Amino acid sequence: MEELVEHILTLIIDLTMRITEYIGVIILLVAVIRGLIQHIRRQPDAVTIMGEGMTTSLSFLLAGEILRTVTIGTVYDIAIVAGIIALRTAIIVLIHWENKHKLKHESAEGKTERKTEEKV
Repeated sequence: MEELVEHILTLIIDLTMRITEYIGVIILLVAVIRGLIQHIRRQPDAVTIMGEGMTTSLSFLLAGEILRTVTIGTVYDIAIVAGIIALRTAIIVLIHWENKHKLKHESAEGKTERKTEEKV
């Protein structure tokens, strides 16, 4: 009975992990397509759109990796998953920092342009 419950929980976790990762991939694809369209239209927020999509996508992929740790049996596998989690977390932080920095830079440019227009 205990083995059956363990098997069912493993299947549920595996299914949830796969669905979570697929959602992350879909979000990434949508973000890339939206960013590409914005880039073709020469709109300045194309990189920001892609960055936000990548951050959200990586969050879903990270959740899938965390779920994977529940079903892992060996220390070696846990070390690999921990490395993947660390890398994805670092990428999320860097993308978030880049987007924040870009928004600050764009708002500073907007203020400079307004001041120039007021002087003229």
